[in-house]
Amino acid sequence: MSADAVKLTSYFSERHRVGGRFVADALIDLYGRHEIAASILLRGTEGFGLKHHLRTDQSLTLSEALPLTAIAVDTRPRIESVLGPTLELNPAGLVTLERARLLTGGALATVPRDLAGETKLTVYLGRQERVDRVPAFVAVCDLLHRRGIAGATALLGVDGTARGRRERARFFSRNAEVPMMVIAVGSGGRIGRV
Repeated sequence: MSADAVKLTSYFSERHRVGGRFVADALIDLYGRHEIAASILLRGTEGFGLKHHLRTDQSLTLSEALPLTAIAVDTRPRIESVLGPTLELNPAGLVTLERARLLTGGALATVPRDLAGETKLTVYLGRQERVDRVPAFVAVCDLLHRRGIAGATALLGVDGTARGRRERARFFSRNAEVPMMVIAVGSGGRIGRV
């Protein structure tokens, strides 16, 4: 599929609750029920929110409410169907919408090669996905590096959906399908060719 899509991002605290539930669980449950194409929950190591209270994992007392980011990507109608409930679940946090292009399968051949300006590429994949027996995130970062992309970062999620199915990290588990994302930034021309 190659479709105009929307990226819905929610920023909140890991201790943030609504209706007795953690916002993180409620959001990822919502995205799983709606079979959102890709979603990921990322745990921050430092940050602050609306009240400007700094939280960091460097201090035990300041690490009790670290920042979380929940990202969901799908077509505009599917994201619009979860936007209202997302806003209800995260009334005190920040929610953003960004335009995106969702590429899967054979649609990758339709990517324009002459993207203008600086471009951000985000690749969503599972932790244990492989490319020629190499972890996919390693293969993607290596390819981006060899092609001269300005920078790339692989981020491991703690929860999310992949191809519409919920995948949650477990303490004693291989966590093979836990979602990851690789974010790359570089010139539009180079990103288009990659």
